[in-house]
Amino acid sequence: MAGLWKLRFDGVRIFSDGLAAVKQGDKWGYIDKSGREMVEAQYDDAGGFVKGMAVVGLGGNWGLIDKRGQELVAVAYEYRPPALKEAPFYDGLAVVKQGRYYGFIDKFGREVIPLQYLDASDFSEGLAGVLSTDGWGFVDKNGRVVIEPQYENRQSQSVRFSEGLALIELGGKYGYIDKTGREVVEPVYDHAFSFTEGVAAVRVGFKWGCIDKTGAVIVEPRYDTIWAVSGGLARVNRDGYYGFIEKNGREMIVSRYEYADDFREGLAALKNRGQWGFIDARGQEVIPFQYDDARYFSGGLAAVMREDKWGYIDKNGREVVPLQFDDVKFFSDGLAAVMRDGKWGYVDKTGREVAPAIYDNTFGFAEGLGAVKCEGQWGFIDVRGEPTSWSLG
Repeated sequence: MAGLWKLRFDGVRIFSDGLAAVKQGDKWGYIDKSGREMVEAQYDDAGGFVKGMAVVGLGGNWGLIDKRGQELVAVAYEYRPPALKEAPFYDGLAVVKQGRYYGFIDKFGREVIPLQYLDASDFSEGLAGVLSTDGWGFVDKNGRVVIEPQYENRQSQSVRFSEGLALIELGGKYGYIDKTGREVVEPVYDHAFSFTEGVAAVRVGFKWGCIDKTGAVIVEPRYDTIWAVSGGLARVNRDGYYGFIEKNGREMIVSRYEYADDFREGLAALKNRGQWGFIDARGQEVIPFQYDDARYFSGGLAAVMREDKWGYIDKNGREVVPLQFDDVKFFSDGLAAVMRDGKWGYVDKTGREVAPAIYDNTFGFAEGLGAVKCEGQWGFIDVRGEPTSWSLG
């Protein structure tokens, strides 16, 4: 069946905000859902549209365009946003770089904060970290220095406010300040992470514990790793085994599992004695430990594997899509890519085949269309599994 058509694009990204980036030759442009070219293929790289704008790259520089292809921000900056798929504005401003220096622009491309810093972090809670020769400090959206440069943080992504406090490093030790620059938690820790749900993980020596926003210890440092709190629970590792603690420090699920994922949709996938199953937030076994591998729940279903074959189960443990595939991906738009004999197709949530396994690769469905690769070229299929006429070469 794959031989009945030839797809026309050299690369694609999934649809977002009504448009998809497509590659023709070595250049990227954009099409709409009718296949009409909305932005001419002229860029070296292109991200998805978010709220009417997309990041594009040309000649090593980056900028922003709107859906008509008009430059909102000139393609003249060297700083590449961390994720091309997302517009890089936070609190209305974006970090940019030219030459050695960083600054900030607004959505009209105006340089609101001059390019004068050695590094900069994204705005968060109204402030952004900036690096000068004196260290890291913080500025507001007008560029006014609110907290004088003095901190030694080694990673720009750590210089940000979360829940009113910012992680700072001085003399090789970590602590926290508030938005006035007042030291709330003295820098005494060997490592630390930002606050989530009122709790932060901190390390003393080689062991991790947790503190609250006053600096009070709520979990003594005894774990090898603590992940961020989510939904009131934090995943922990102790002596090679995984469990969960509540943010008040109480051990909710004893660290006895060989591996654990975070909770998703109320359930967590864990490995015990070589087999995978699922528990709820009370630690009760909901789905027996009977699978050789498992992935987290998404859209009410989780992928599971037994004897090298994958399928999907619901939250009651019912196998809604039989375990018959060599590999599977997550559901999106109600459909999931599944592999048979090295080729990809799609099924719906009942296991019904929507598109036969004839494709070399897939990027999943979005906005009613799925990206597929066949014989080296890319195109799109609809929810019936049919290639769109404009995808054909």
